[in-house]
Amino acid sequence: MCTCALQPFGISGTSSGLLGLYARTYTSFNCRHAAMMRKSLWLWPHPDERLSCWTQLPGASVSCHLSAVHISPSLLDPLPGVISALNRDIRSQLGTTIPGGIQTDASINPGNSGGPLLDSTGRVIGINTAIFTPTGSSAGIGFAIPVDMVKVVIPQLIQNGKVVRPSLDAQIASDSVAQRLKVSKGALIQMVTPGGAADKAGLLPTRRGLSGIILGDVIQAVNGRPVNSGGDLLVALDSLTVGDTAKLQLVRSTDQGLQELELSVVLGKDK
Repeated sequence: MCTCALQPFGISGTSSGLLGLYARTYTSFNCRHAAMMRKSLWLWPHPDERLSCWTQLPGASVSCHLSAVHISPSLLDPLPGVISALNRDIRSQLGTTIPGGIQTDASINPGNSGGPLLDSTGRVIGINTAIFTPTGSSAGIGFAIPVDMVKVVIPQLIQNGKVVRPSLDAQIASDSVAQRLKVSKGALIQMVTPGGAADKAGLLPTRRGLSGIILGDVIQAVNGRPVNSGGDLLVALDSLTVGDTAKLQLVRSTDQGLQELELSVVLGKDK
């Protein structure tokens, strides 16, 4: 888990750069709640030129060569780098966890955050999002959202002006809290919303009993997909939509010990 500083543009947790889909290129993408989009025509010299994207992150590996594109009124400079890690959980200053991040040493600074991360063939593999830095400038550790996640989000932003995500209507314990409670694998349910999806399905939260803390249910798989952490759970839920039924494999603490269960949950809408 990394704690990263998103590029500072007046509002905490914002970034700017490029948002592209199909034959059009949108620039100066600034978002506070993943809901605001602004189109500028002058930053990209060929607005009708198709920007090639992978449908999903294809066989990228550590040390794969790539470029981050710097976008300005007069410059379109590729900044070289390599992929130094994959599937990183990125925690922003707002406390939001972004799963599946691509770690790179390509320089990410104001001007190309929010812009494309390209592989050596010029295909988009991610969107530059965050940096790990003590100063606010690039320190050689940057992160990009993978393109398969981006291609799910962008159509919703363009059509609805916001992202609608499925939810269990439950709060998942952070990795540090789970470790303190000696949960080494899975996503520990800390709280459930009364009347929400998890509550209706019968999932139990962490609570205090006469003998101390009673652990809530620990989700270890969603539709057969392994869940080793809260970040894994977010990735699994992002592959589903509101109203879908998810089969959860979980471990429950009982008076007789740990019990393995399978429950079905009709996913609600993230608030």
